[in-house]
Amino acid sequence: MTTPAFLRNDPTAQEPVLTNPTPPPNRLAQNSAALQDFSNSDKQPLGGQNLAAAEGLSTAFRNVANFVRESVVSINTIQTRVVGGRRLPPGFQEFFGAPEGQQRRLEQTGMGSGVVVRRDGYILTNNHVVEGADELQIEFSDGTTTAGRIVGIDPQTDLAVVKVERENLSAIPIGDSERIQVGDWVIAIGSPFGLEQTVTAGIISGKNRVRGIVDDGHGFEDFLQTDAAINPGNSGGPLVNLRGELVGINTAIMSRSGSSAGIGFAIPVSIAGPVVNSIIEHGVVRRGFPGPNHLGRPTSPSLGRHWCRCRYRSNR
Repeated sequence: MTTPAFLRNDPTAQEPVLTNPTPPPNRLAQNSAALQDFSNSDKQPLGGQNLAAAEGLSTAFRNVANFVRESVVSINTIQTRVVGGRRLPPGFQEFFGAPEGQQRRLEQTGMGSGVVVRRDGYILTNNHVVEGADELQIEFSDGTTTAGRIVGIDPQTDLAVVKVERENLSAIPIGDSERIQVGDWVIAIGSPFGLEQTVTAGIISGKNRVRGIVDDGHGFEDFLQTDAAINPGNSGGPLVNLRGELVGINTAIMSRSGSSAGIGFAIPVSIAGPVVNSIIEHGVVRRGFPGPNHLGRPTSPSLGRHWCRCRYRSNR
């Protein structure tokens, strides 16, 4: 697959380096001594080839998390609604502190995730994360925030592009979602329940999933399925391979509870790339084709009731 032009990153870009301070040597020595005093076991730690392989995988996960984190953002939204006042029986107005029929403004806040796809400030996320928002605040991995604006949305793929006025951002490298296979390791990063920069791991559980959850069942769907934990707040965040390359945008889960049940779905980057290109160039998605053959395939009613798009919302 040819990487879309706008997604090609600067080949000179360096791997992000974490800035978490390392405890001073004397503190490390004290901690080590305290741990040794905690137990008088005479057993030696396990070792061997199998453990080395597992530790190698752990190192790979850690490297990916460190490499990708600067490209992952939290998206905080505010949507303001005007709510009409209720009619109260005579004499009750004094207890509710407002004249009869007075309107009030209700703010609904939401949180999702996004991923930087261009160094000049373009961020990819889900349409349902930013849909209807009056205000966007984008929070980066270093804790800084900046206002964002919606460049364009595409309800048919549930994708959106947001722009921030910042330069030299850490754009994520782009992988090939067509080549990824069932059983391959993947990592999801985002802000579930508002917990920024949360990392979960799993495998690709299935490909080409079509379940009628985008645009009320009339959208373009070809999901990657994963068992990496995805929860409310993860929507719009990246699904990456062990090379730290973007392969999908985390979008939805199947769950009776609304939390992860090990069945999550991500939009492949092969679908996202052309959509983002068109939004950046034209502000909208221009399509000259009727869409995939699976467009409009019916969804099982027993499953459709348990879809959950993973945006985290609250009222205030």
